[in-house]
Amino acid sequence: MAFDAEPSTLVELCLWQANQRGEALAVWDEATGLSYRELARRSASLAAALRENGVRAGDRVVLCGRNSVAWVEVAFATLFAGATLVPIGYGAPEAERARVVERVGPRLVVAVPGEGWPSAPTVLAPEELDSRRVAARPPHLPAADDVAVILSTSGTTGEPKLVPMTHGQLARCYGEVARRLQLRADDRLLGAVPLAHSFGLNGVLLIGLHAGAAIRLVPHYRAEGLSELVRGQRLTVIVGPPTIFFDLAAGDGKPVPGCRMAITGGADVSLRRMRQACSRAGIERMFVGYGLTETCGTVAVGEVPERGVGDLAKLTPLRDLEVQIVDEQGRPLPTGAEGRIWVRGHNVMPGYLHQEEATRRVLRGDGWLDTADIGRRYADGDLSIASRARDVVIVSGFNVYPREVEHVLVEHGSVAQAVVLGLPDERQGQRLVACLVPASGAVLDTRELLAYCRERLAAFKVPRTMITFESLPTTETGKISRPAVRRLLRQESRSAVRCCRGD
Repeated sequence: MAFDAEPSTLVELCLWQANQRGEALAVWDEATGLSYRELARRSASLAAALRENGVRAGDRVVLCGRNSVAWVEVAFATLFAGATLVPIGYGAPEAERARVVERVGPRLVVAVPGEGWPSAPTVLAPEELDSRRVAARPPHLPAADDVAVILSTSGTTGEPKLVPMTHGQLARCYGEVARRLQLRADDRLLGAVPLAHSFGLNGVLLIGLHAGAAIRLVPHYRAEGLSELVRGQRLTVIVGPPTIFFDLAAGDGKPVPGCRMAITGGADVSLRRMRQACSRAGIERMFVGYGLTETCGTVAVGEVPERGVGDLAKLTPLRDLEVQIVDEQGRPLPTGAEGRIWVRGHNVMPGYLHQEEATRRVLRGDGWLDTADIGRRYADGDLSIASRARDVVIVSGFNVYPREVEHVLVEHGSVAQAVVLGLPDERQGQRLVACLVPASGAVLDTRELLAYCRERLAAFKVPRTMITFESLPTTETGKISRPAVRRLLRQESRSAVRCCRGD
């Protein structure tokens, strides 16, 4: 099937690349691989099987499984059938799965049976669905404003919510992102981030498909053997949270030939450490993205230079996307001032699914989305992110952005990870507590860390308490979960070292 213009839906994207890239490799895992033409053909035949099982245009299909070629087939088969894909993370607890099923009302669940799927009318294993393939029919061609995917927010700051994303939003957004990153058809991407989340589905799979590149899907991420995987599979682009790059750099200590680009995201990124890790791995180009599930995953993208790296990345917003910085009352602030980031444009959600009150808390008049992030806009239009508004700690009347303190802590050679939280304090209102994970083989010296922080931070920004942990809880995409860290802190029974600041 030929198209006169770039694809405006995900179905058109799959068919367009089948025509453009043909027998070129599209996706592969440790067991099998599919060319672009095979992906379109097999998705069409599987879509016919979905129709035979009662799935119709507009229905919803829940998909739960690890990253694999079969996962991608089921995902595109759902879209080819005109239905909406609802991915759920493989490790999601039964209560979360039950909540999603109740809210979306799926026609079918494709997952491993027997894992607890209440209220689901039918549950099929991927292998059983595959055995029911029938002759392919012409795919249902959705409209650009039809909902393609419903994704859960990551849950790093609270209970996950469900966000509908249309075909047009995703096709437009990730076509631009792929071009902005200058991805090539001969690139081979690492697909270790779970596809059930925006970072994996949109930030790995869709940008790779838009570029006509190949994606190596990894069902079980393991730090050990990562260097061998990247070398053996001749991967050129690594996409994922900072942990992946630190693991790659710490592998065998040798550069990875041919690996040319690193793509990461989130305000938690320590740019200097990331740059150091990329240099050790021999990766020349490093990009940072910023976005929320509520914006289809991306608001802005920027390249981090090899030299002169500061604490905050300068990011360029997507085309035709409006970004403004406002105060707490929603009044626009001048260029260079720090405030709340509001976004309006083609990739902003219309609202959470069946959660009107939550929607009203974030969507303002005239379509503006309050991201709840703190940042600033520069004269050239670029954007930098300082913190999440809800993470700000007020110490003796002064605002402290935890990520600023965290970036200082992880620059110290003995600290691998740091999360800074505020706890109630009778004297200061709140006091800063640093939850730290030591670097491999390091022993944390809190007095030395205190002196290090005092040299680099104002006195009110220096944590009064430091607690060492073996690891910190993360979400499925590898982001540190602040609510889980706060719960861990409340439960912590080991002795904390109270750091006297001498005030």
